[in-house]
Amino acid sequence: MKNFEQPKKIISTFENAIATSFVINSSNFTFKGAIYDKYGSICLDSQRTKTGNNEWMPNDPTQISIDFNAKFVSGKSIYLGNYTGHFGHFLLESLSRVWALRQINAPFGGYDNFIFHPFLHKSPAIKKFLPAKISFDCFGIQQDKTIIINEPLRFESLTVPSSLFHINQNAHPDMAFIYKDIYEYCKSTKPSTFNRLFNLLRHENGNFDHLYLSRRKTKGYRPMANEKDVERIFLSSGFRIIHPEKCSFEQLVCMFQKSCVIAGIEGSGLHNSVFMRPHQHVISIGTLREPSGNILNQQLCDALSNVQTHHIPFLGVTNYRGKAIYDIKNLATKLTHILKANIQTF
Repeated sequence: MKNFEQPKKIISTFENAIATSFVINSSNFTFKGAIYDKYGSICLDSQRTKTGNNEWMPNDPTQISIDFNAKFVSGKSIYLGNYTGHFGHFLLESLSRVWALRQINAPFGGYDNFIFHPFLHKSPAIKKFLPAKISFDCFGIQQDKTIIINEPLRFESLTVPSSLFHINQNAHPDMAFIYKDIYEYCKSTKPSTFNRLFNLLRHENGNFDHLYLSRRKTKGYRPMANEKDVERIFLSSGFRIIHPEKCSFEQLVCMFQKSCVIAGIEGSGLHNSVFMRPHQHVISIGTLREPSGNILNQQLCDALSNVQTHHIPFLGVTNYRGKAIYDIKNLATKLTHILKANIQTF
């Protein structure tokens, strides 16, 4: 992996552990919700990344008073961090502790309960959020044994693995095996889907497709005012236009694993590079949020799968709604340069 300091792989087990409720303080962009030992001392490994590069920061006290009236959870439990329905944060954070389940030979890790705190975004029902349903099935995280903390809890036994992906900070190389496992699981459970997409993506000359990830039809973050014009540039350069929200999770995993180039604006969509094969390419387009297109989280994702990143900085103007109107001529010129200099085209 690139020269990023690696998080440590630590597993701690606590008897009579305590989980505090998740509480957001919007006035100062902080939140609380962590694991404490039976004496009320915090387990720092249970906290989300605490770095100055994050807008939202954990603000848990290091010591709390023990609430003996808190609901008691019997059996053997494992804490897996924050569960969120935001795809990018789910991919990088909600899966960052499941490495501990890969190390245990007993079915489902021998755990009776799988414990999550919620996060800043909504925590949808697992069965309705397919990235979670499929990924959790992959690692034996049973839905009927999953607890999302919404009140103080005490645990008979609670295992706390450290996070291998620290947002805006660093990632451990072993995080890559999590995404490889998910791909293999999807492939094994939906072979017909994978074979069909394999044939669809494959070209006669043996190469795989170039994909442009459009946000034009999404209900979420849409920073481009003239994305149709941007799509035409990529179409003319041999890319296929993909609307990720129209695809199943298994389809997306297959497409990214088989593609040789994915392009789009910086953000969650490009984080799917974690499913790509080594030595492929990612083209990250800058936005008003990050004009360079070069964000640390993307660097970490690309390093995990050992793919090469290229950037097209934002050039254009802002319309009256605060969205970006991209300079199409500039974008076309930069894209042509990247393809000719670095990527074998069809």
